[in-house]
Amino acid sequence: MDQHKIFISSYRKAVKPLVKQAKINAPKGVTRILEKSIGTVEIPQRMSILVGPKLSGRYKGWYAHFTEEGTKERIKRRQSKRKGAKIRGNMAGASTGKVTATHWFQNAFNATRDEVDSIAEKVWYEEIDKYIMKLNKKLK
Repeated sequence: MDQHKIFISSYRKAVKPLVKQAKINAPKGVTRILEKSIGTVEIPQRMSILVGPKLSGRYKGWYAHFTEEGTKERIKRRQSKRKGAKIRGNMAGASTGKVTATHWFQNAFNATRDEVDSIAEKVWYEEIDKYIMKLNKKLK
């Protein structure tokens, strides 16, 4: 349990520059929903954390992969899969648009990779030293 606390706390401290840079790089809408949803999520079974847009609860970062990777040109079908059903009017075959890829998260990761690695190593050793000092106080 203590090992888990040491790793998770050091990882959270280490990825703060990545989270900050990702929030800066994220596409800004009127409500800034994507920017607000970026953070860390702990995965206890693997003793790791995920950095990126949160999807559950009050966070609404579900569309982040569209802005990161982009989409192809989408066109409304002329006919539904259901037999006899048709799209009526002048919208049949109309384009619904294309989302261009911005690669905002990949750029943030590349910009902060070395910084995160150095902070992780430094903080990890500090957390272990703090834990050893705590154990020494208990033994005395």
